[in-house]
Amino acid sequence: MERLLIKERSFHSKFLIFLVLTGVIKLSFQISTIATITTNQSSQLCLESPGLANQKKHPRMHNLNIPPRSGLLLSTRRISEDMINSPIRIQSEAQLLELGLPGKGTQEDPYLISGLVIQEDFEPYSRGIAINNTKSFIKIMNCSVTGRTALEIENAANLIIANCEFQAMWFDLRISQCHNLQIYNNTGYESASIGDSPEISISRSYDIAFFKNTCPSIKVYRGSNINLTENLFRNDNYIAIAISGSNNTRIVNNYCVNPGNTGINLYESSQCSIVNNFCNRSKTGISLEFGCDTNKISNNTILNCSRGISIHGAAEENIIKENIVIGNFWGIIVEPDGRNIFYKIFPANNQVFKNVFQDSRRQGGYDLGTKNVYRYNYWGDWVTNSSDDNHDGILDDPYPLEGGKNYDPYPLASRQALEDITISSITIPPSTGIAQKEIILGGAIIIGFLVVRIYRKRK
Repeated sequence: MERLLIKERSFHSKFLIFLVLTGVIKLSFQISTIATITTNQSSQLCLESPGLANQKKHPRMHNLNIPPRSGLLLSTRRISEDMINSPIRIQSEAQLLELGLPGKGTQEDPYLISGLVIQEDFEPYSRGIAINNTKSFIKIMNCSVTGRTALEIENAANLIIANCEFQAMWFDLRISQCHNLQIYNNTGYESASIGDSPEISISRSYDIAFFKNTCPSIKVYRGSNINLTENLFRNDNYIAIAISGSNNTRIVNNYCVNPGNTGINLYESSQCSIVNNFCNRSKTGISLEFGCDTNKISNNTILNCSRGISIHGAAEENIIKENIVIGNFWGIIVEPDGRNIFYKIFPANNQVFKNVFQDSRRQGGYDLGTKNVYRYNYWGDWVTNSSDDNHDGILDDPYPLEGGKNYDPYPLASRQALEDITISSITIPPSTGIAQKEIILGGAIIIGFLVVRIYRKRK
């Protein structure tokens, strides 16, 4: 009898393991079919969309002047050995005074570090310029700096960094625990061994203005009131603009050219504005991931990506409006967080209206979320499937989004109709307070039943 009982328990245990593995494989397959673009498909994304030739160009595209890519500083100066300066190390206000820099350290007359050429080696922890623990006003301008980290600023305030060139093995510019910084008109270059790390890093800082710079990529971590404006980001293997755990970030009028991964990525960041940016030729144009709520994404242009706009996991009450999304594999894709095999966290209560989703290689919209609202969007893949018999600028048939039961009840008949539609308000269902969690009841019930049965047999 005991042998039979042991065999039965062994069978139930094996069957339990089989069910769990089956559920994991099924979930993994679901996620992979939604999220994965094959290598062949990815390579096709580099092709220009056939519909672009007949479309209006983004107004800022005409003025885009991208400098040539190079692994070296593009300074026009001829640098001799007698022009190379020693690295600068400032660890306190006292050391800052000892340097005898021009200026008084005030807002009207800051200390000035100007016209230096610093070529530090790439030894571990080497830095061209390092400034720590200062509050006096300092201006760094017209400098060319190399090093393992070219410029490092930590626990400091009241700095201006302008018209400089940086090349580093790790970070062109690393900023930590700082506030009241202005960084503009600088050029950073892609490092030979940087891997997938950003060339510009801003962490645990606030009140930072970063504008009119040219560099491969930037990451903001746990910052607040960070302004990224009119910058050019270009690289082949990373996220151009990565915002993590940083609320109230403004990302306006930037170019993200050929980022290998994502143009603009938000993670656990809320109340941010992503406005009037240009992203092209990446896996994802603009991405909102877990914990991104009440953000505004508007007037952006996204071309030739795997996913134009992606909303993933617990992201609620975001506004996606008046974006031009053309020639992507998916126009917009909304999907749950699949990291847990027992429940899925869905995006919810997001508003998507007055956007252009055109020339999508798969479909304009894919939505597995709940209670998201779509209104008055132009879906290029639906114009040939419906008609506008009453000529009101709205197609007579709702646009069905793939993946679930969501739809746009008022798909526009033409892009011209966007200018004729005035939306005074859009009503969405009240927020649940948390993103919906869909329990995988079938697997849970079976597993629970087997556990109870095994427990009873042991008795």
